[in-house]
Amino acid sequence: MRAWRQSIVPPIVFGVLLILIVILLGATWNLALLQVPGTWQRVFEPGSWGRPLMLVAGTLLFLAVIAGLVLYVVFLAQQIRANQLQQNVMDAVTHEFRSPLTSLRLALDTLRRKEVPADEARMFLGMMADDCDRLQDLVERVLEAGRLEAGSRSYRLEDVPMRQLLADLTGRLRLRLRLADSCIRLPDREAWVRADADALDLVCTNLLENAVKYSPEDRIEVVVTLRAGRVPGQVALVVVDQGIGWAPGNERRIFRRFVRLGDEMTRRRKGIGLGLYLARSMVMGMGGSIEATSPGVGRGAVFTVSLPGRMDGEDPDRRG
Repeated sequence: MRAWRQSIVPPIVFGVLLILIVILLGATWNLALLQVPGTWQRVFEPGSWGRPLMLVAGTLLFLAVIAGLVLYVVFLAQQIRANQLQQNVMDAVTHEFRSPLTSLRLALDTLRRKEVPADEARMFLGMMADDCDRLQDLVERVLEAGRLEAGSRSYRLEDVPMRQLLADLTGRLRLRLRLADSCIRLPDREAWVRADADALDLVCTNLLENAVKYSPEDRIEVVVTLRAGRVPGQVALVVVDQGIGWAPGNERRIFRRFVRLGDEMTRRRKGIGLGLYLARSMVMGMGGSIEATSPGVGRGAVFTVSLPGRMDGEDPDRRG
């Protein structure tokens, strides 16, 4: 719908301006009847007040033409940028799907063509399982983005123990990403939030995976804390990393669908730019908010998710 509006609005605006100018020009001319011997002829001639108005009308027509050209150039630039973004997205998606498929094919060909020791076979099977998990994760994220875009995502809200969910999630991430225990520091206090457990698990997964993925490989330090939110009756989940960060002004842009800062094909980090979009959409769908800040490029980032809930020891009746 947005692309249709962008494609039809500039010609309509230019056409309306042109019609108004033609009407104005017509109003500056008088219809005169001249008697020629034996006949009557109708001719148009400028009225006494028409010449100054024609000058104004000509100026407006010139400005309208210039404005129409500017609008058309802007429209073309937007279309070129949209096409380039779409191409970047398709390249990134194709690359993300091709990598695990290639790895799967290599492992299958190796196991099929020759006898391999049991230990090596187990290694190949583990690699294949990881590739299948990665493909399934990509498909689920794309499908989830489609459901959110269509407005068909529903949430079943319940009291979810936040620290326990984070502990289970971190255990899975440490195994899958082969992380040391010290890479992710969990909060000390428990908190209960009113949320959909599956959606909240996906939100936290995306935030922690991003924090790890965009951190230097030799210095992965992710700190997760739980505290009372700025609004009474809310709990704030804060994820702090020491990763690449971003330049000021990109705080909102990083939550858009298929947006990844930098060039799609030269970056080393994997992904298609859906994680933060899903996180923001789900948090808002559960009645919360999410914000991101960064001191600058190379200086890490802070993500804060606020949801209705209470910290351990607080009165449940005070929750919003």
